[in-house]
Amino acid sequence: MQIYIIEINNLKEYEIFVHNNADIISSSFLSEQESFVSRLMYLACAYVLKNKHALSSPINLLKNKYGKPFLDQTNIHLSFSHSATHIAFGISKAPLGIDMEKIRKLPKPLIRYFDMNYRNALVDKNEAINQMIYWTKLEAFAKAIQICVYDILQEANVAAKLIQYQGQTYTIRSFLVSENTVLSALELINSDPVIQFSRIQPGVIKSEFEIYPFTPIKI
Repeated sequence: MQIYIIEINNLKEYEIFVHNNADIISSSFLSEQESFVSRLMYLACAYVLKNKHALSSPINLLKNKYGKPFLDQTNIHLSFSHSATHIAFGISKAPLGIDMEKIRKLPKPLIRYFDMNYRNALVDKNEAINQMIYWTKLEAFAKAIQICVYDILQEANVAAKLIQYQGQTYTIRSFLVSENTVLSALELINSDPVIQFSRIQPGVIKSEFEIYPFTPIKI
């Protein structure tokens, strides 16, 4: 699995990239109502698919009935997430899900729906980060199996590193991508369990990107 991270504290830095690369993705995919952050997220992914995975443009991104983007007629799987300060997308040859959130406490009414075996672990001196780790794992799991997260709150125990679901085994890990942002990544187990992280930033030519390795803190 490859995960790409973009800091979006200054969105103006990406205006030229978004404007000049609008044609690298299928025109029917991006609607006029799409936010700038979403446009940047999808165009950045298309840019990586074109330049790192040798896919020809325009990249034919589609959305399934759950709104999850996917590539038509390829064995490449995608997952997307963003927070107030970061964009992330994952690329893998196996089904995957990623979710990223700012560290904060979850509403108490929501916690009571969590798996009974994990509720007590959500209340301690580090409860905000524990809650957000668990929540991002749930979201990542829901994205991977294409189901609403609220439908698995009570049946999924994502505290383990390996998750069994409908005869399949998934591996799940969590990371700090910044001091206040958690990312969890889940992938169907395959022959390559390594997660490679990269950061993306505007290049000297603003219509291009610089991509370089990045090592987040595993938690």
